[in-house]
Amino acid sequence: MERRRTALRRIADLGLITLLVAYVNVAVASMWTTPWLLALAFTLPPLVLGLRLGDPRRALAFAATGLVLGPLTEISCILSGLWTYGETGGLPLVPAWIFPLWSCFPAALWIVVRSVLGRAPRSVCQPLHLTLILLGLAIEVFLFAWLGHSTPLTLAAVLPLCALVLLLVRRLEAAVIFLAGGLIGPLCESLPITAGAWVYVQPEILGMPAWLPVGYSLFSLFTALAAEQIGALALQPRRSPALDPSPADG
Repeated sequence: MERRRTALRRIADLGLITLLVAYVNVAVASMWTTPWLLALAFTLPPLVLGLRLGDPRRALAFAATGLVLGPLTEISCILSGLWTYGETGGLPLVPAWIFPLWSCFPAALWIVVRSVLGRAPRSVCQPLHLTLILLGLAIEVFLFAWLGHSTPLTLAAVLPLCALVLLLVRRLEAAVIFLAGGLIGPLCESLPITAGAWVYVQPEILGMPAWLPVGYSLFSLFTALAAEQIGALALQPRRSPALDPSPADG
């Protein structure tokens, strides 16, 4: 009976992610001209995903990771001329709705991992790993900003980076995140691009550059692993001052 319940929960998680992908597509395609109203409409998905994660501190850490890394990456790529938004609502470069939307990304990826593999994120924070993950993300952003106007050059630089990262991480979770990110990202963009919400400078396949799935895959991996580390840091038990040895105790 317990195995059946677990299986149903895992199916329900995948169903939730599917519904959210559809919701994002329809909402952005129909409301992108009113970005502040769309931002309000996107306040619900982070709450739903946070509840599915189960731990409030981890959910907050995941949301904060996506909230910071997603917009920073977008701003860097927009400044390099890779795409532009049709309506930002008065904000420079990006509309307000991308902030709550990116805050969903790490939680959604780890819920997919839990659904596929039955595994939760690790609860051990290793500062060196977090530093290397963020360095890897910075390298990815640099490569896309530098080479993103040429798909052959971009893939020639980024595909070896993908192979290196997957080889170094050596976790099945990483492979699931890599594949899920490369699928979820373009799916969330398909209808909004058709509606005119943003425009890529290289609309090669259905309005998207051919390198987009690989870019999403690598970004998803770095972001999810960074969220895992930050979430583990948030879950570390806090030491009570009353339990700290005083100097007199030797």
